Amino acid sequence: MSYQKLAAFLRLTVLGFSIFFLCLPGLVSAGETPLFLYRGLRPASLGNAYEAIANDLSAIHYNPAGLTQINKFSFQLLPIRGGITQDIFDQALSMENFLDDVVSPLTNSANPLFDPTVASARSKLVEEVGNLSSKHLGVNIDFLGFSLSVPMVDKQMALGLSLYFQTLTEFRLAKKGVPWPDPILQMLDDEIIYRSVGQGALATSLAYHVDLNQPFLKSVHFGTTARLIGRGEFSDVDDPFTISDLLNPKQFTEEYFDLGPNQSVADFIQENIDRKFGYSIDFGTIVIPFDGLNLGVVGRNLVGAIGGEETFPPNVAISMAVRPLNLLKKTNTLLDMTLAATYDDPNGDDALGGYALDQLSDNLHLGAEVRLLPDQFIEAGLRVGNNQGFLTMGGDLRLLKFIHLEIARYSNLQSDWWIGAASLDF
Repeated sequence: MSYQKLAAFLRLTVLGFSIFFLCLPGLVSAGETPLFLYRGLRPASLGNAYEAIANDLSAIHYNPAGLTQINKFSFQLLPIRGGITQDIFDQALSMENFLDDVVSPLTNSANPLFDPTVASARSKLVEEVGNLSSKHLGVNIDFLGFSLSVPMVDKQMALGLSLYFQTLTEFRLAKKGVPWPDPILQMLDDEIIYRSVGQGALATSLAYHVDLNQPFLKSVHFGTTARLIGRGEFSDVDDPFTISDLLNPKQFTEEYFDLGPNQSVADFIQENIDRKFGYSIDFGTIVIPFDGLNLGVVGRNLVGAIGGEETFPPNVAISMAVRPLNLLKKTNTLLDMTLAATYDDPNGDDALGGYALDQLSDNLHLGAEVRLLPDQFIEAGLRVGNNQGFLTMGGDLRLLKFIHLEIARYSNLQSDWWIGAASLDF
């Protein structure tokens, strides 16, 4: 009977996808843009080695097949989550000295470009601007969102739903390359590039599993996630301004913020946001040979596009997760442990841009987690991981089984991030 249910589910899935594809308007792909995937703090601190674990609500975004592992109604309310890059911390710590040693002498000088008494300050200014060109100043804030999972059909199926809104604001300096004999004048030609992105998404997941209870094949889980995506971007990437433009605020505003009569800068930004809408579809599976070992495969963005011109690059991940205590058939109420590894083809979702990946470590994700007092009224988790060769770490604390506090350090090919979140889990 289980095999009959599995076959029926697969036929229904194929039929549903076929109808969906026939109804889609024809899209002309003029390029690719990353999805800007929602990153849960637990998966992020595990180095994104999560596709075979997928046993909480983050499964909606990483591998929907995992929703049938939850086995109970689950709801998470995320009031706010925020993150900043390590470079912002570093700049803040050095700001006081920079103001005293550089800014004050230059602003107090009648001729800061040629005054010999502030030559040291000019050199430090050029050095600091040069350092900024290699740094990433970014802020990420996720506003009110929620996720839920509902078991159905005697817990053989699960319905998942997630609504979230993300923002990302980042700045960087780019060398313009115009040669000047004076380093100050050359510095004034450096371009300031900013990008502010807001993205909202409604993700709906459907998962199914069948218990086979065969030797080396305990159960098989399937799942799919479909997203509706709205994105707005305000950026000067196509027309960046230079440091010298900031020296004349009135001219700068007129040139780069061409305000109409009685129009504020906020109104101008609102009217010039590039808005796009799109969709994406994921499909994943988890095979459990025996208790304590999960094998997962997930394809993200197998179908997807935004703005009618850009597609999301597909991403396939192969993952394995091991719970050593379960493998050894050891019961322990004090702690639980999970080890995980994933091999995938990353596409630069974190930065809304692609990367040149040319080594094995760029495709590897490793993670380890220890949970203390699992499922108790006070529960703590400690995690460490390796994301594309970069260290990740994090921890969380659950109080009374519904107050959930998290912190993580997440590193990738783009930057190092510190992220914190508070949520209510039921």
